Amino acid sequence: MHKLTLAAVLSMQLFAASALASEGATAFSVEDAPAKAAAVASPTPAPADGIDIPFTRFTLPNGLTAVVHEDHKAPVVAVSIWYHVGSGDEPAGKTGFAHLFEHLMFSGSENRKGTYFEPFEQVGATDMNGTTWFDRTNYFETVPTTALDMALWMESDRMGHLLGAIGQKELDTQRGVVQNEKRQGENRPYGRTDENILANAFPANHPYQHDTIGSMADLDAASLADVKQWFNDYYGAANTTIVLAGDITPEVARAKLQKYFGDIPAGPPVPRQQPWVAARETSTRGEQKDHVAQTRIIREWNVAQLGHADEPLLELAANALGGGKTSRLYQRLVYKDKLVDSVSVEVQPFALASQFVLTADVKQGIDPVKVEKAIAEEWANFLKHGPTDEELERSRMSSRAGFIRGLEKVGGFSGKATVLAESQVYRGDPAAYKLDLARIQQATPETVKAAANRWLAKGDYTLTVVPVAEGEAIDDAAPKGLPVADGKPAAVMPAKADYSASKSTLDRSSGVPKVSDFPDLSFPKIQRGVLKNGIEIALSERHTIPVVQMQLQFDAGYASDQGRKLGTSSFAMALLDEGTLTLDSVEIARRSELLGARISAGSGLDSSSVSLNALSSELEASLALYADIVRNPAFREADIERIRGQWLADIAQEKTQPTGIALRTLPPLLYGDQHAYGIPFTGSGTEASIKSLDVKDLRRFHREFIRPDNLKILIAGDTTLAEITRQLDKVFGDWQATETPVPVKAIANVDAPTKARVFLIDRPDSPQSLILTGSLAPSTTVANNIEIQTMNGIFGGTFTSRLNMNLREDKRWAYGASSFLQDAIGQRPFMTYASVQTDKTAESAAEVLKEARAVIGDKPITDEEIARIKAQRIRALPGSFETTGSVLGILSGNALYSRPDDYVQTLKARLQGQTKADIEAAARAVIKPDALTWVIVGDLEKIEAPVRALKLGDVKVMDADGKVLR
Repeated sequence: MHKLTLAAVLSMQLFAASALASEGATAFSVEDAPAKAAAVASPTPAPADGIDIPFTRFTLPNGLTAVVHEDHKAPVVAVSIWYHVGSGDEPAGKTGFAHLFEHLMFSGSENRKGTYFEPFEQVGATDMNGTTWFDRTNYFETVPTTALDMALWMESDRMGHLLGAIGQKELDTQRGVVQNEKRQGENRPYGRTDENILANAFPANHPYQHDTIGSMADLDAASLADVKQWFNDYYGAANTTIVLAGDITPEVARAKLQKYFGDIPAGPPVPRQQPWVAARETSTRGEQKDHVAQTRIIREWNVAQLGHADEPLLELAANALGGGKTSRLYQRLVYKDKLVDSVSVEVQPFALASQFVLTADVKQGIDPVKVEKAIAEEWANFLKHGPTDEELERSRMSSRAGFIRGLEKVGGFSGKATVLAESQVYRGDPAAYKLDLARIQQATPETVKAAANRWLAKGDYTLTVVPVAEGEAIDDAAPKGLPVADGKPAAVMPAKADYSASKSTLDRSSGVPKVSDFPDLSFPKIQRGVLKNGIEIALSERHTIPVVQMQLQFDAGYASDQGRKLGTSSFAMALLDEGTLTLDSVEIARRSELLGARISAGSGLDSSSVSLNALSSELEASLALYADIVRNPAFREADIERIRGQWLADIAQEKTQPTGIALRTLPPLLYGDQHAYGIPFTGSGTEASIKSLDVKDLRRFHREFIRPDNLKILIAGDTTLAEITRQLDKVFGDWQATETPVPVKAIANVDAPTKARVFLIDRPDSPQSLILTGSLAPSTTVANNIEIQTMNGIFGGTFTSRLNMNLREDKRWAYGASSFLQDAIGQRPFMTYASVQTDKTAESAAEVLKEARAVIGDKPITDEEIARIKAQRIRALPGSFETTGSVLGILSGNALYSRPDDYVQTLKARLQGQTKADIEAAARAVIKPDALTWVIVGDLEKIEAPVRALKLGDVKVMDADGKVLR
């Protein structure tokens, strides 16, 4: 199911990594990387299936380890720098410091003051972030090849020349930002569970006993002396691995790394903590009260660390137990006994120990004891018999297909640079990932069963999170946790090495290297064809990995709900893969897993779509399954009721989430509750509409909109036009439309509000308030859409935008603030977003209003701001289409918004051609500061009076259902 989310907001929050953001929680082992003077090229043999990331590894004289991977498909280079230090290295009383220091690394350096992001925005960098986890801190970005010198200068300047640029102001700023990141995480439902689980999973003297974000008290106590000590102890060259992946050669990489990093001291030897699983002998329990919609059961075991032979086997066990619809627990708890709305099992692998975690959301009215009894029965059965051959084969295929898909990207959170860095930093060999792939391929039911019995037969900790009663306080005190335990292995000092820094010949006083030459955009040609029944297809070939991605785009979406039950399109599309005339939902999932295929369906504002991501080797069979799902949905009553129950549970969950509440409330206020766009932007609809939908509604929607004469097929990937046309003709070429014409969608035009309105929604105990404003902007299809986007980039659409720099970097009241537009054929919503600390709610709202007034008033858009956004957008183009998915996204946008095939190729000229007058006009047309609709979600007792005192507009108090209370 496609849901509109705040992804546009979150994507600009470039520090989205902490104990509260698990993107950085990736897999590693513990062996220290040996220093080798000579370059080594891919020493580990490739596994039988041929998966390989070729590399060259070498070590600079100062101990810095470098790994280089060549991939010349795009003129970009991923820079990934890993420091072998994380929150597990923090001493008592210093929790959260590794992550706080990560933030400080973005505050400027001695030879380049100011925000770290600006030079990277100017060259069009992508995938830029920094993350901290238990065992490492990393920083990464992907830059045009011609900007590599700039990137390496910036990274080396903060690595070797940081402390002179960090003062009390910088420390206080980032301390405030991190504390608001912590508040933002804890403000989410179930947001305090990680802290509780870690405290009760590991002994008090274990490095993993506290979460990475740390405690407020320890963050408050952090001093400049702590900053300097941390930097000196851990940020030396010999504790660092740099991976360069992309359009580069090892020879060029060696010369550049020596030039920019060779003079940085090795730093003191860093003691390496050793694996300590700290497995428990007995089962323990805890309970936590929170503002949640339903009881959640979380059960955790400490299991083998990354690099241990059992860890990949446990991942296979997790997949069989709770990896999706075909898994044991999903079959029992969701399908058969109908006790839970969702259940999952996963392994979270780390260097010293891993966590095996089960999560189940209990249905309303069900006794959690019954759920635990059923879990225990399935668990015992798995430990006794192990997985079946087919379960193992499905898990193997899912693992292999997922890994192959990840090879397309050179950088980012999970690209090839990350795979190589993880393997080198924690296992001493960039190719160590192959050992895990081989263990997965060689696993048998017996070996998986044996591993499960070694680790999962005892010693679990169960945390039950229950909804807090009205008027009752939540549990926000720090958990007591386990005491100190014996058995902690001593840290091991690395072997003494004779490292030496070279004398620098680089004149850093001249500043950041200028980048004057940028690569041209290369976008695969769009080829067009027609199936024998008239369906139009568009293809962009991309042969970098053996994968084909496809989207069937139907002219439907929320807009097709006008005049019928709102939510019909979303609900109907979600049910497509729940059963065909010949296959039930489990069989569909089983076949998808065996094929390594991913099939999904959903709706947006203006279109409904069904997507396929298939391995080239399995495309024919994947297309047959795909076509059956699209053409022959069964809409069985049992499936409708099961999905309806899960859907209503999702809506209830949304009503406990600040973002969910705001995104549900705003659309009907902007458009009216009868407008097709008036559906909650979460995509889930209203409880009343979902409850009222029946099989006739769903079949009518499918009959009227999911048809060959209302369809465009968009393809990108490893195929040719002739081949894909032949394959598509086989499964779709005989699909004939009915004589009844496709209904004409009528997207009503809405009169914009003429004055501001404020809607307050109470969420007791919230440490932050979510401030969302909305107004109506012109359609995505308007002629000046580029000027509107440029204006938005200046106002709130980038890290260095006015809104974010004000509320985050200057005031320190928010983890991030932004503005964004949701694309639409009709009037689209223009929104601003900020999650701010509760005691600064009114002040933050005043700043949002001030910035909105200023940009069209006394502080108009400047030539410098325009040049910055133009440069960023133009120079990012060559690196923006590295993946098959990004290419398919262009095909989809072109089809939906009637753009020409050369839309991307002509973007540069159109971006360059913008004038200041046109961008200012776009700002005046979109930003209406005195007619905003404000939705503010927070602790009403603390925020109502200050917000009313602002006199933003007429103030009303609503509940989470959108009902006005007063």
